[in-house]
Amino acid sequence: MAGVERHGLLLMNLGTPDAPTVAAVRRYLREFLSDPRVIDIPPVARWLLLNFIILVFRPPKSAKAYRKIWEEGGSPLLLRSLEFTQRLSIELQGEFEVELGMRYGRPSLEAALARLKAKKIRSLTLMPLYPQYAASSTSSSLEKAYRLIGQAWDVLPIRVVPPFFDEPGFLDALAAAAAPVEPKDGAPQAAQAGASPPSTAGTAMPSQSSGDPTLMPKTR
Repeated sequence: MAGVERHGLLLMNLGTPDAPTVAAVRRYLREFLSDPRVIDIPPVARWLLLNFIILVFRPPKSAKAYRKIWEEGGSPLLLRSLEFTQRLSIELQGEFEVELGMRYGRPSLEAALARLKAKKIRSLTLMPLYPQYAASSTSSSLEKAYRLIGQAWDVLPIRVVPPFFDEPGFLDALAAAAAPVEPKDGAPQAAQAGASPPSTAGTAMPSQSSGDPTLMPKTR
C-alpha cells in the first residue's frame, strides 16, 4: 500500500547442512567451525584442528546422525524455522516484512537481507532465535548481520530483540512442546515427530559464560 512505511524483521538461526551427506556436512562444518567465536583458540591452531582432525573424522559420524532425523522435506531445523517464519509473517502482516537467515549455510543472512532490501524497508529488527545469549550463537549472528548491513551506503535504523529465555510465553510454549516426552511412571514417552527442532550443536562452557549478560547479577 502506497504511503505505508515497511519495517523488516530478520529471524536468525544457526544453520544446517543442505543434505545428510558427508560432503554437505563437511561443507557446513567448515563454515561453522571456522568461526573464531565457535572455536575460540589461536587461528593457526584452529585451522590445524579443523583441517587435520575435525573435518577428517567428524563428517561421516555427523552425516549418519543427521540421516536419522532428516525428514522428507529436508532438515528439521530448517523446516521448523521456515514454518515459524511463515506463521509470524501472517501474524505481523501489515507491520513487518519477515525473512529467515541462517548464520551458516542456507538461506544465508546475505540472501535474507537482500530480500528485505528489495521490499524497500525503512527500519530493521534483528531477532536471534536463541533463547539464551552465547557468544558462539547470538554474538556471532549479530556481528555478521551488522557487518553485512554496514556495507550499504545508507544504513537502516536497527533494533535487536534481546534474549527471551525467561519470557512467560516462551516458557509456556516450551512446556507444551516437552509435554509429550515427559517421563510417565518413570519411563520417558516417545517424542512426537516435529514437536521441536533439534539442536545443531552444543555450546562450550567458556562461550556460555563469557560476556553472557543473562548470567550477570541483576541490579535494581
